[in-house]
Amino acid sequence: MKKTFYFIIALIIIIFLSVFVYFIFESEEPVYSYSKNIDYSYIENQMRCFTPLGADGIEFIINSQEELKLLEERRFPSQFCENVQLPNIDFNTATLLGKTTVSCGCNIIYSRSVYKNEESKEMIYSIVIKSEGTCEIAATAGNWILIDKIPSDYEVKFEVGAKGDC
Repeated sequence: MKKTFYFIIALIIIIFLSVFVYFIFESEEPVYSYSKNIDYSYIENQMRCFTPLGADGIEFIINSQEELKLLEERRFPSQFCENVQLPNIDFNTATLLGKTTVSCGCNIIYSRSVYKNEESKEMIYSIVIKSEGTCEIAATAGNWILIDKIPSDYEVKFEVGAKGDC
């Protein structure tokens, strides 16, 4: 009698765990593979006068000359920036991406990567910020990059990670 009781309990536990595991894996979103090392050109220096100081988290996906010209409104009001022009970009072949970040430290190192997934039609622009030291200097970066033209049916996601003392 005891053996039958333990057998039934074990069977119920196995069925419960099987159903539990099935629903866990059934509800997961599909896993997509991203190819890393999408080539890009870093153009922060050309865009420095159009990055809003102190603004954290503003995302830019610019695919046309008209969208680029809207950045004129964000020009930093200083003598240094008076004659700085927006870069010439061929938007038939390129997309301009930017994401403002604010970080602090005596030494700030940025690591940028672009990932592409053709199955899910997604691009991910990943920025990792490593700060060293406890200086109280806040630095704003636009993280401006040019990449090959992103198809209009793709979604662009931005991810920012931080490591360090700030």
